[in-house]
Amino acid sequence: MKSKMKLRIPTFSYPGGKARLAPRLCRMMPKKGGRFVDVFAGRGNVTWAAMRLLDYESFWLNDIQSYPFFEALRLWHQLPIPERTKEVYKEMKWRDAKRKLISSGVSGMPVPPEEMKAYVVLAAQNALSVAGIAAEPSTIIEIGKLLAEADLLEAFLAFSGGSYQKAGMRGSEGRGGVSRAGFAQKVSDAGELIRTHDSRISKLDYHDVLAKLTEDDFAFIDPPYANAKVGTYGWEIKQNIELRDILLDAKFKWMLTEYNDPIYRPLTKRFGPPIEITVQRTMDNANDMGGRRRKATECVWRKLQ
Repeated sequence: MKSKMKLRIPTFSYPGGKARLAPRLCRMMPKKGGRFVDVFAGRGNVTWAAMRLLDYESFWLNDIQSYPFFEALRLWHQLPIPERTKEVYKEMKWRDAKRKLISSGVSGMPVPPEEMKAYVVLAAQNALSVAGIAAEPSTIIEIGKLLAEADLLEAFLAFSGGSYQKAGMRGSEGRGGVSRAGFAQKVSDAGELIRTHDSRISKLDYHDVLAKLTEDDFAFIDPPYANAKVGTYGWEIKQNIELRDILLDAKFKWMLTEYNDPIYRPLTKRFGPPIEITVQRTMDNANDMGGRRRKATECVWRKLQ
């Protein structure tokens, strides 16, 4: 265990990503077990800490939005990180705009298949060009890998996780975020964790993930919060309630992080008062106080037996 503690824990900026809280949350979890399941993995910050600090036989990263990020990490040792320049930024901003159409098609919105395919190919070719890789995408698998690689570029260019429109050209000359070398090290560390641990990556609906869990599994659950702005996930408060009801009768061990909304009172009644942690809210117009973020109380409910 000591050797694991000395190793770096990679972190990646992401709204609600638990990067700073991850080691503290791990101290509240079972120290060892069969399978560690990150149901709404985001950028995987809690899983990276768990891989370093805890002793589980296998790990499962699931997220319907960011799963390409994890696939890219698995392959990143084969790909370069381009210099962060205004030209790269403009190119990736163009790709990001086209990806919105791709995502819309994946989520079931009416985007013509041929149009969506054309945007996928163009985005993949641009990602190749930006990364300096001389190759033509010829299969869907290759295209998917290239788009995944582009997601890593986005994390590099837009540290806040808020996309190019919100983050802008932050740190174009090494300011406003980690250095290129620092980001490369994080990517390398995370990719190595995935490759050296028994890891599964998926993009399943949370119902499908939880239905597969057994008494030997531990699930970390950090869902879109009740009444939060989570349009990209198509999430509504009724899903928070559905999730709550699943946890009330779950056989597997779990930890839930959320704000203390009244809908979670049944969890408090069954499993006791949540552990409270003071954090800063994700920045938006509703909680901005002259450039500073409002404080909030993060709550942690647990079922450990």
